[in-house]
Amino acid sequence: MSAISGKDGDVIKDGIQVCETTKWSVTLKSNNPAYASNCSSGAKRRRAGVTDASGTIEGKYDPGRPMYGTGVGQIKEGAEVVLYLYFDDYQYIDAPIVIDDVKFDTDMDTGEIISFTANFSQRESFTINNAEESSASSSSSSSTS
Repeated sequence: MSAISGKDGDVIKDGIQVCETTKWSVTLKSNNPAYASNCSSGAKRRRAGVTDASGTIEGKYDPGRPMYGTGVGQIKEGAEVVLYLYFDDYQYIDAPIVIDDVKFDTDMDTGEIISFTANFSQRESFTINNAEESSASSSSSSSTS
């Protein structure tokens, strides 16, 4: 097994790159309810619960191609969008999400490039895809209510 570099990562919305993205992260989780009963010998038992996902994208602000807004390739808090989060040229997460918040950082002291961070939450189930395979072979992180 070999590891891959994150250098080919990308974030796509509406078929357009979201500005100059430098980093993305996703946490896929299962909310597993715990309980104790007269049969559990004083220990908690758990059952698989509904799944959930959240994450962050980070990047550099480009005034020539602004990433903030409601247009093609743009994101804004409260927006319901589908992001394609690429690991490399072939593997990606199809992520229907809601943008929770967008933060901009400007440092006048150091003159560092203006950056942004956007946090998001799962709106529907995420699917991990391999572009070389059919959708039948993808795996899904789904929510069941």
